[in-house]
Amino acid sequence: MEEQELSNQILNIRFYEGCGNRLLIVHMQKDFSMLDARLRNQLQRLGLEQKADSVLVLTGDPQQSLIQGYHVTMDVFEPRGVDIQHPKLAGSWSTMCGNGIRAVAKYLIDTSNLACYIRTRSGIRITTVLPHNQFRVCMGKLTTRKEHLQKYVRNFHFSELIENRIRHAEVFVGLNGNPDLDGAIDGEPHMVVFLPNHQNITLKALQKLAEKLGPAITTNREYFPECINSNFALIKTKNSKSISVLACTFERGVEYVTQACGTGATVIGSYLLNNNKGLEEIEVLMPGGALYITRAPHCEFYLTGPANPVIGKRNIEAVT
Repeated sequence: MEEQELSNQILNIRFYEGCGNRLLIVHMQKDFSMLDARLRNQLQRLGLEQKADSVLVLTGDPQQSLIQGYHVTMDVFEPRGVDIQHPKLAGSWSTMCGNGIRAVAKYLIDTSNLACYIRTRSGIRITTVLPHNQFRVCMGKLTTRKEHLQKYVRNFHFSELIENRIRHAEVFVGLNGNPDLDGAIDGEPHMVVFLPNHQNITLKALQKLAEKLGPAITTNREYFPECINSNFALIKTKNSKSISVLACTFERGVEYVTQACGTGATVIGSYLLNNNKGLEEIEVLMPGGALYITRAPHCEFYLTGPANPVIGKRNIEAVT
C-alpha cells in the first residue's frame, strides 16, 4: 500500500546517460521532504534495481517557469550513500550533479520542448542546447576559500593524506556554485590531486589509482565530515589556448569511480583556467568520454558535454 501511494506521487520516470553515467530521473508531482523515509526507500530500490549511478528527483511544472522562476528543481539522491546526519534513512543527498543537470535538460527537451533554468542546491543552472545532443551549463564560480569550504573540510593539511602514496602532487579542494546574499558559495565539494606531469600514466592506470586511493580519502571523516569526491588528474597536453587533462573521480555517495563526473571536471577545469589566464578551454578526458570547461561571464564557468536517453518511458513505468 505504501509503495502504491508513493507511485501515485510520481509524474514520470526516465533513464538518461551522460558520458557513461547512468542517471535515473524521477519527476514528482509535488514537493517532498528529503527526510521522507518511505520515499527514500523507494528511490533507493529503484536506483539499485536499475543500476543507476544517481537518482535525479525533480519537482515543479516546466510550463509554469514564469511563476516559479525556473523550469524544475533537481535534487540528487545517492542510493548507495550514507546520510551522516540521518544514518537510519536510506541513501544520501548530494549538492549537485554536472552530468545530471545535462540529463535533466535533455529530459525537458524530450518531454516539454523546454530546457533553460534548473534550480539546484548550488544555485539556478542555466542550460543551452547545442547540436548533437550536447548541452552547455553555466556552473557558477569556483571557490577554494576556507570560509566557503568549512561545511565540508575540517582539516586543510591535505598533503598529509597522500604524502606516503603520491610524491610531489599538487592538492586542493574546491567547488562551483552561485554566491548567496552573504557572498557564500555552496556546491559539490571535490578534492583534486594533480599528479606530476612527468609521470607517463594512461587513463586506465589513473582509474586504477583512483579505485585504490579514492575510498580512504573520500570517507576520511577526520578531514571531511560529510565525505568528499576524490579526483586524480594529470595534464596530458598543453598549448597556449587549451589544456587536455586525464581525470578520474571516486564519488562520495556513489562509492566507486564513475565513468565521468561533471562537477569534478568543472572544478578541475575552473582551477586551471583561473591559474592560466591565456587559456580558453580545458578538455577533461574521463573513462566515459570528454567534457569541456570554458569561461563564462562574471568569472563563472561553462561545462559542455553530452546527454542521451537510455530507456524510454514505457520500459521504466513497470518498475514503479
